[in-house]
Amino acid sequence: MIKEIHCFGTSFTNGAGFEWWKYEVVKEIYRPYIDEYPKEETTFPFSWPGQLKKLLPKDIKVSNHAKCGWGNQRVYRKVMEIVNQPNFKPKEHLFLIEFSEASRAEFWSVEKQKHFLINYNVKESTFLARGSEFGGPVFDYQRTPSEDDKNYLDRISPIMSEYMKTTFSENDVLRRIEQNQVTFSSFMELFELNWLVPLPNTFCFNPLWYDKLYKDKLITDKNDMCHQFSIQQNGYGFKSETSGVWNDGHGGLAWSEMISMKTYNLMIEWGYLTNTEKLDVSSSKLNDRKIQIRNEINKSNSFEPDPRRTKPLQGSWQTIFRKDTLI
Repeated sequence: MIKEIHCFGTSFTNGAGFEWWKYEVVKEIYRPYIDEYPKEETTFPFSWPGQLKKLLPKDIKVSNHAKCGWGNQRVYRKVMEIVNQPNFKPKEHLFLIEFSEASRAEFWSVEKQKHFLINYNVKESTFLARGSEFGGPVFDYQRTPSEDDKNYLDRISPIMSEYMKTTFSENDVLRRIEQNQVTFSSFMELFELNWLVPLPNTFCFNPLWYDKLYKDKLITDKNDMCHQFSIQQNGYGFKSETSGVWNDGHGGLAWSEMISMKTYNLMIEWGYLTNTEKLDVSSSKLNDRKIQIRNEINKSNSFEPDPRRTKPLQGSWQTIFRKDTLI
C-alpha cells in the first residue's frame, strides 16, 4: 500500500511561476484558489504535486522534491537518498518523475560543501544569457544568493566556462543523458520500485527503451506530445490564463490541475489507488475547466496587462521536444 509519494523534476514540477512571495501580482491573482498562504515560501499548493495531494486520501503523504532549473542528476541522487534509508520499504513509496531536458549540469563544491548548477546552451556549451543574476553557476534559481555565495560563484564562473567549452559537446551530452537515464530507470525496475513518469522527455520514446522501461508509465497530451513542451500551444500558459497580466513561460493553475488528474488516473491503472474511479479528463472537460479558471481570474483581478512582466524559463529550449526527435 502506498503511504508516500515523491515527486521529482524541474520547474514544471516545482510550480514555477507561482512564486507569490516574490510577485504581489501572483499573490493577488491566485488568492481565491488557496485557503491561506503558508508561512513557508513554497509553490507547492499550486504545483501539480500540490493539486494531486488534494485528490488523494488524507493518509497519503505527498512530497515535492522538484527544484527550478535542476535536472536529472539531482533526481538520481535524491531518489538514492530515499532508497538508501534503513527503514525504506519499496511497496510503501511511489516515485513520480519528470525527466529533464538536455542543458543542465550539476557539480559539487568542495569549498561550499553543496551542489551547484549550470544551465547552458547544449549546442555551444556556453552559459545561458540570463543577465547578471543567472549568467553562470547558481545554487538556487528561486532565491537570491548570500554575498559570500555570490562572490564564490563569480570566482568559479570563468573556470567552469572554460571547463565546459573543453569537455562538453552536444552529441556526447545527449549520449550521456540517455545512457544515465536508462541506467537509472533500469535500477528502479531491478529493485522493484514503484515509479511513473507524468512528464517524460524525448529519451523515453526511443524504441530501444520504450517497451522495456517506459510504455504505459507516461502521460502525453492530445497530440501525443510531452505536456511540459506543449503548454503554450494548448493554451495552458500563465499569459493565456491571466489575459497577459502575468507572463511566465510555465503552466498555470489549469495545467497543474490537468497533470494531477491524469497522474491520478495513471495511478489507478497501475493499482496504486484502489476503491476509486477515474476522473474525467476528456478534452471537453479539461477545456471547460481551463476556460472557467480564466474567466474567474479575469473577473476578480484588477491588474492591467504588462508586456514587460515576464520571467524566462530555467533551461535551454534549443532541442525540439517532440516524441520523434531521437527516433
